[in-house]
Amino acid sequence: MSRIVSVLLMCLLFAGLTGCGKNNLFGSAHKAGSSSDVKSLAADAYAAFQAKDYVKALEYYKKILDADPSSTEAIYGYSSSTLAESGLDISALVANLVKQTSAPSVNHLTPALSTIAKASAPATNILPQSIIDNLPKIRAAVARVLQSDLLPKIIKGTADGVIAPDSADANINTAFCLILRAATNVQDAGIFTVNSDYTFVNIKSGLTAAEQQVMVDASKDIASAFQRLKTVYEKLNLGNDSSVADIKKDVDALLTNLKSQSSLAGVTLADINTDYL
Repeated sequence: MSRIVSVLLMCLLFAGLTGCGKNNLFGSAHKAGSSSDVKSLAADAYAAFQAKDYVKALEYYKKILDADPSSTEAIYGYSSSTLAESGLDISALVANLVKQTSAPSVNHLTPALSTIAKASAPATNILPQSIIDNLPKIRAAVARVLQSDLLPKIIKGTADGVIAPDSADANINTAFCLILRAATNVQDAGIFTVNSDYTFVNIKSGLTAAEQQVMVDASKDIASAFQRLKTVYEKLNLGNDSSVADIKKDVDALLTNLKSQSSLAGVTLADINTDYL
């Protein structure tokens, strides 16, 4: 299991940006962000990200994207900087979830989703207080990186392909962003209620048309998250006893649960089982 955890953690959003120019040899004679040269800007952006100056990193990655909107490395860098600047550390979130998967028969994702979806719920080991406290900013950041010009552009293969559509890091981070978007949107609508042991999610009865649409959209996000985790599972050639496999099963179980509960609320989700990214 330790090998799988190591592989997974290497695939996280903050594990590094492949080929982004990690060394600026002329740093002493160069004002960061002043050059229009893409390689120089990439080095400046990476340095700013490593220094946790996410505002500067966003500025530099934006300049690269203005010059080349198809740059997957800049798309990925801009996305990672956007999430980091919001206070969302997906690497910590996934690491915490991995730690919870020692008992594969237990669904660990439902507590995570229900915690963030239920405004009065306390923080959990999976979702720390830092995420709960920063929900408005995190919500906006997640919505931004899931727009068609950022992470989905990598996944769909409509950018330059330097970061491949089946990239494990791009897919696993997209998956968790989808899950977080589903949770925060449902929280806004006040749809979820959760039983005391978090074994399942109930959906309130008498949903309005707008609430039903939120439920449909959330289920599509979860279905797409499952496809992203499936891609990671296949890309890394992982076994059924891996942490990724356990998390993938949790996502699938969550979607099945939502379909079952939604039918009781008069919302039909039976055909939602594919990729809607």
